Amino acid sequence: MPDSLDNAPETYNPEQVDTDGDMYGNICDADLDNDGQVFYSDYAIFGQAWNNYNPDADFDSDGQVFYSDYAIFGGRWNETAPYY
Repeated sequence: MPDSLDNAPETYNPEQVDTDGDMYGNICDADLDNDGQVFYSDYAIFGQAWNNYNPDADFDSDGQVFYSDYAIFGGRWNETAPYY
């Protein structure tokens, strides 16, 4: 897919999964509260998703929230929109 149509052009995400509908693919969007920054409130939401599945926190779209998602989340810490 050309970058002009990609919702996260600098992050590999061929499936374009965007469960919260904010136009950022899950793999590049760790802003779980949609306030424009990945920070502590997002970490709290992610922590709850660890035991209670939340598709928005399934950054790698594998059907579970686990260590690989935690690694992605950590890599996005303190980022602000737009998320690429």
